[in-house]
Amino acid sequence: MATILLVEDDPDLNDINGEALRLAGHRVVTARSLAEAEAALESAVDLIVLDIMLPDGSGLDLARSLRGRRETPIIFLSALGQVGQRVEGLRAGGDDYLPKPYDLDELTARVEALLRRTRAAAPPKAMRMGALTIEFAPRRALVNGADIWLTPKEFAVLESLARAGDQFVSPRDLYQVVWGLNEPVDVRTVREHVYRLRGKLAARGTPNVESIRGKGYRLRPPQP
Repeated sequence: MATILLVEDDPDLNDINGEALRLAGHRVVTARSLAEAEAALESAVDLIVLDIMLPDGSGLDLARSLRGRRETPIIFLSALGQVGQRVEGLRAGGDDYLPKPYDLDELTARVEALLRRTRAAAPPKAMRMGALTIEFAPRRALVNGADIWLTPKEFAVLESLARAGDQFVSPRDLYQVVWGLNEPVDVRTVREHVYRLRGKLAARGTPNVESIRGKGYRLRPPQP
């Protein structure tokens, strides 16, 4: 059983969605505003179903603030269903996006799929490449023992590249693994995250993120 925070200002939708998720076997905590959501997040939750348009602000702002503090997966709900708006939600830190109106079976299916991804088999505890140590369980990266601050998405990109070894990872594959979506592929977002990750790994003795047009990205060990 997962604990799900459902943030929706419409009381009828809150009741309907909450009942569907409870019938699927989950514990549901509800909030009808950003303030109530912040209060609910003082306790641990496994996933957030988050409406974008709320009476005291935007769910996008809550997602952005959360991504600096925790890695709780987020599914956005919104009547704003255009591609650009979906991309904005993903860039704000969302893991999935479900435009209104939607089917309750699809909502519960997406919740289950995202929970499965986040509960996947535990990776090796750590991997070393020169001065870089990647710790998978606490999800952090260190250079010569000093912590590098990475956002959850930057760490997910690093983890995907590290697990691929010498193989190139295409922008499409990164988008699917890190953002959990196939289409439309937002290549610019992938490039921006790789660029920031490359900069944070630029200290002496760390691997380089190599990129080749038509192939993608891979981590190259530091040269002796």
